[in-house]
Amino acid sequence: MCGRLCTAFLSPEQLKHHFSLDLFAPFTPRYNIAPSLPIPVIRQTESQRSLSLLTWGLIPHWAKERKSGLYTFNARAETVSEKPTFRAAFKSRRCLIPASAFYEWQALPEHKQAYAIRRRDGAPLALAGVWESWFDPATGAQVESCAIITVAANAQMQTIHQRMPAILEVEQYRPWLDPQLRDVTVLQGMLEARAVELDLLAVSGYVNDARHEGEGCLQPAGAGSMGGWG
Repeated sequence: MCGRLCTAFLSPEQLKHHFSLDLFAPFTPRYNIAPSLPIPVIRQTESQRSLSLLTWGLIPHWAKERKSGLYTFNARAETVSEKPTFRAAFKSRRCLIPASAFYEWQALPEHKQAYAIRRRDGAPLALAGVWESWFDPATGAQVESCAIITVAANAQMQTIHQRMPAILEVEQYRPWLDPQLRDVTVLQGMLEARAVELDLLAVSGYVNDARHEGEGCLQPAGAGSMGGWG
């Protein structure tokens, strides 16, 4: 599961360079993004690669109401090519979700310990995703939404949780984003969990509340002042 993101340290310059973007929609970096909120998403057409903001929680084109997206913010890699909600998007509407970090919670005997997880090399995380466009019959608006694909945790993440988002490497960006690539076997192979070197920072319970925002979300557990990342 991946249910909370941090984009606080993504700069426009870094994103444009790292992801070779042609178009860029400005966004406000945040420390604590929950499903149903806008997140930055990278997509590819034949002529350009762009970053825009999409609602986190995929609403399939055939959905009757918007609230269906509240439960589809993740898609399991093992079934994404088969589930009616995701299979069409997986074949031709794939995307990357850039993030500074994602959060996960470790179940302990007396409480759940929150962790912030980022790449050790400091590069942006490129999370594999799918996106969809939905017509809202109530407002007449076209709503674009997305889901993050998750895989079984690698050895490092298994210490805190059994699932993690699928993290792609630079050489995979182009084929993953190519809407003409529809070979399910090739696509599934790109989603395998890798031994990406990650930093796992145990953080305070401040981040547990999705309404909380700011540097306090990354305050190390048990610390009296901000430390760790910045």
